[in-house]
Amino acid sequence: MPGRELEAELRVGVSFYTSALCHSVIRLEPYTACAFACSYCYARWYRPEGRPEAKMWLLKPLERLWSGLSARELRLVPFRLSTLSDPLQPLEEEAKLTLAFLKLALRHGIPIVLNTKSTLFARPPWSELLVELASRGLLVLQLSLSTISRTAARVLEPRTPPPAERLERAGELSGEVPLVVRLQPLVPGLFEREREELVEAIVQAGARHVVVEFLRETPEGLQAIYGRLAQLDPALGGAPCAWESYSLAGGRLRRPSLLYRRGALAWLRERLAEHGITLGTCKEGIFELQDGRDCCGFRFLDSEKVAYRLTLYDIWRAGGSLEQALEEAARAGDVLYGPRLAPYPRPIRRALRAHENKLLKALRRPEVLARVCPSLAR
Repeated sequence: MPGRELEAELRVGVSFYTSALCHSVIRLEPYTACAFACSYCYARWYRPEGRPEAKMWLLKPLERLWSGLSARELRLVPFRLSTLSDPLQPLEEEAKLTLAFLKLALRHGIPIVLNTKSTLFARPPWSELLVELASRGLLVLQLSLSTISRTAARVLEPRTPPPAERLERAGELSGEVPLVVRLQPLVPGLFEREREELVEAIVQAGARHVVVEFLRETPEGLQAIYGRLAQLDPALGGAPCAWESYSLAGGRLRRPSLLYRRGALAWLRERLAEHGITLGTCKEGIFELQDGRDCCGFRFLDSEKVAYRLTLYDIWRAGGSLEQALEEAARAGDVLYGPRLAPYPRPIRRALRAHENKLLKALRRPEVLARVCPSLAR
C-alpha cells in the first residue's frame, strides 16, 4: 500500500478540536462499519452505512510500518483501536483481525489503547493477549459507557452487551490490565439520574481513570434521543441544560453549555478523587478540571515507549506561552513536535505534522481558542 494511503487510513481527521487537544491521533480501524449502531454514534457523519467488513489488507503494510518503528526504537504516540467502529464487535469472533493487530503489537512492542463496548476482551485468546501486552506496558483497555442502566442502554445502544456486564467483565481483568472507563457520551439528564450508581460501578470494576466526552447531536438527533428516553421515564424527556453550537463554522451540531459541562466535570472529579481515580476530558479544553495532560490513559503505558503530542494543555501549563511550552517540551524529551518528527516513517510523520500545523493555526485565531479551549480564552 502506498504511504499516502496508509497515512490516510491511520490519521484521525484534522480539526481544530482534535488537533489542538487530542493525543490519540493515530488510529487503527479493523472494520469498515460497526454492528452496534448506537443511536448517538458520531461515525455516521463520516462514513456510509453498510455491513461491517474486515480490512484484512491492512495487515501487511501495518507489519512493515511497525517493524520499521521497532527497529528505530522510537517513542510512539500509541495507536488507538479504534475510533469509528468497535474493534471487538461480533465480526471479530470470525475475522479475528483485532486479535491479529494485537499480536503484531506484542511482537514489535507497539503501545495500544483498545476502546470497546464489547465483552469479547474477557474471553481467550483475546484476554490472554491483553494481559500479556499489559504486562509489558503496551496496552490500556478503555471501556465505553453511555449509561449504567440496562433499560436506558436498550434505547441508546441496543446491540451492545449490558453496561453492568461490560464492567463486570472488565473488572475480571483490571488487576492485570489498566482499565479506563470512557463516559461516551455523557447524556445530560440521564447522568444526573444515575451518577451515584455510575461512580460506584466504576469503582467496583477497578477503573483507574475516567474520560468524559459529552453528547453532541443535531436538534433532530437530540429530539429523537430524549423522546426515546422519555418513554422510560417522562422526567428524561428533556436535558437539564442549555445547548450551544459545537461547530466553529456555526453548523447545526449541538453540545451542552459550558456552564453545564463545568458543573458535571467538577462533580465527577470530586467524587472520583475520593476513590483515587483520575479524570480526563475528551476535546474539552477545560484543563483546570482535568488530571494531567493525558486524557486517554497513556500514563499507564511504559513511559520509555510512549510519546505525547504538543497540545494546548502544554501551552496552558506554560502560562499561555508557546515559546515557554516549547522550551519545556525540549527538556522533557517525550513530546513530539517540529524537528523531532523527522526520524519517523512518512505515514506517522505526516499525520503528526498535519495535526501540529492545525494546532499552530488555532493559536493564531483568538476566536477559535475561545471555543476550543475555555482555559485559554482571553
